[in-house]
Amino acid sequence: MRSFQMYYAKTFRGVLMCAWVFLWAGTPSLSAAVLANAAPSPVPPADYHNYDYDYYGDYDACLNWQTNIQEIFLEKATVGEPMTIRCPFSECWDGFSTTWSRNGVQLKLNPTTDEVTQSGDAGEQLQFPRLRQEDAGAYTCQMTNGTHTFVGNVQLDATNPYSTTPPSMEPVDPPKLQRGVGEMATFVCKASYGVIGPATFPQLYWIKNNTFVKNSNRVVLRPSSRTDSAGSLHMNVSLSIHHLLDEDFGQYTCIAHTTFGWMAQNATLEKDESVLVIEKPQDTV
Repeated sequence: MRSFQMYYAKTFRGVLMCAWVFLWAGTPSLSAAVLANAAPSPVPPADYHNYDYDYYGDYDACLNWQTNIQEIFLEKATVGEPMTIRCPFSECWDGFSTTWSRNGVQLKLNPTTDEVTQSGDAGEQLQFPRLRQEDAGAYTCQMTNGTHTFVGNVQLDATNPYSTTPPSMEPVDPPKLQRGVGEMATFVCKASYGVIGPATFPQLYWIKNNTFVKNSNRVVLRPSSRTDSAGSLHMNVSLSIHHLLDEDFGQYTCIAHTTFGWMAQNATLEKDESVLVIEKPQDTV
C-alpha cells in the first residue's frame, strides 16, 4: 500500500513537471502569434509642435469656400525677393481662365516684356520674380468656367528688407536761431531708419556740451514716430526751451543712432543782444 502511494505521488509530480515545461516553452510563441495577428492600434497624426488637441479627421480646406472666398486674404512679402500669389480657393473648383486686376485696373500682362507673369492651369497664380514696391496693392482675381464666375481678393503688402545701414537725417529745422534772454526757441530734428529689424534699436536724442538734454520745467522734448507704407521708420524729436537763460545759448547736436551706425546734425542758438531784458521789480516793504 505504501509503495503504491509513493508511485502515485512520483507520477503526479512528473505530470506537473511536464505541464510546467510545456507552458514555459509554449507561452512566448503563443503570445507572439497572438500579437502578430492582432490589428494595429490607430495612430494619431504626427505632432511636431506638441500641440494639445484631439484628432477629428483630415482638415478640408474647401469647406464653405464659396462663403470664405468673399474675405480679403493678406499676403506679405519683401521687396527684391520672389513672390507668388494665388487666387483664393482656386483648387476647390475647375476654372478655365482667370482675369487679374490691381487696384481696380485689369492687368494686361505680356509674358515677353512684363516681369509679372500668370501661371497655373487656369492662370490662377501671379508670379513676381523680383518684387517691387509698386507691385503692392489690392488684387482681384476673377475665375470662370464658362458657366459660373467667382471673385477672390488678395491684399499684397511689400516691405523693404531690414536695414543694415546707419540712419539718414535731414538738417535741423532751423539750423540756427537768434533769440534773446527770456524768449523761447524750438528746433526740430528728423531721421529715417529704414525697415527696423529685431536688433536695430533706433534712438534719436539731443545733446549739449556732451550731456543729454532732458525734460525740465523749461525744456520740453516731444518725440514722435511713424512707419510708412514700405515699412520704413521715421522719427522726429522737437526741442523747445522756454524763458531762455544765458546758459541755454550755444550749439546743440541731434543724434540718430542704431546698431549699424549713427549720424548727427547741429543747431546753433545765438544770443540776440538787442533784446532788452526787463527785470521784474522786487517788492518793497
